[in-house]
Amino acid sequence: VKNKNILMFRADIASGELPAALKKAGAKVDDVAVYRTVTDDSDNSAALKLLSNGKVDCITFTSASTVINFLKKTANISPALYRNSVIACIGPVTVKTAVALGLHVDVVPEKFTAHELVLAVADYFENEKAGGRT
Repeated sequence: VKNKNILMFRADIASGELPAALKKAGAKVDDVAVYRTVTDDSDNSAALKLLSNGKVDCITFTSASTVINFLKKTANISPALYRNSVIACIGPVTVKTAVALGLHVDVVPEKFTAHELVLAVADYFENEKAGGRT
């Protein structure tokens, strides 16, 4: 990538790790924030009720910000009520945030895409049904 011009479109809160690595490798990087992650203020009472009743088998996270916002939204719910839920994270950055904030992580796909996350969750429950947890 030496002397290549790279234009990166990313979230305003994205990690600076990738552009820094590209610059270190000699690329000229323009890092442009094209979207902003915000917390949804809509009524989540049905989901919160499921969590409060311990009725959630799996919780998925597709970014570090989803972990952070989940914990903000569920601040009034005892973590013990979802401690037995399977936690699935899309990749290592999300896992790092989840673990740092006290969550256990059970499922991480080998490829960090939403499609692979779905497959990994399905595999997890299929293996559990067959008698073994992975």
